[in-house]
Amino acid sequence: RFETCNAFILQVEGEQRFELHESPVEVPTAADVFDPERHQPGPVITSMQVRAGDVLYLPRGAMYAVESGVWGRSSHVCLRVLAPTWSELAIEAVSQLASADAWLRRSIPPGYPRAHAAVSEQLWDRLSVLPWAEASTVACRQLADELEHHGGSREPDLLRRHLTPPARED
Repeated sequence: RFETCNAFILQVEGEQRFELHESPVEVPTAADVFDPERHQPGPVITSMQVRAGDVLYLPRGAMYAVESGVWGRSSHVCLRVLAPTWSELAIEAVSQLASADAWLRRSIPPGYPRAHAAVSEQLWDRLSVLPWAEASTVACRQLADELEHHGGSREPDLLRRHLTPPARED
């Protein structure tokens, strides 16, 4: 598997062996789903034993294999650091443009699948005349305000997309 954000592994109990590999995916996001058939690990970069009290930093994109069963019981806490990305900023800029430009809010023509080249050209023509500088300035300001307002953490809605609810035991 690979990390879709920066992560700190705090080993609480027991130990685990981590094997870090070259990753086939450069800086993945939460939208990148790990598929073992598509995402084959590259050569081993390093391997290490993580024991109780150790902290391991895994940068976004790190591909790793972990083994803990051999050494008995093992527990760890994973702290994930979600940093804003250029793509999120670009999406926010497009959102700013769409709220100010009715053409971007219209439906794509019904014949899109057969005329995708023409539709792509229409989209490019429209995007090329929009006020990108203003939209990106507003998006940057909103992101800065959001980070400042939440004390450096990301907006709760964004966090919810990255959280997995605990498994239920019946």
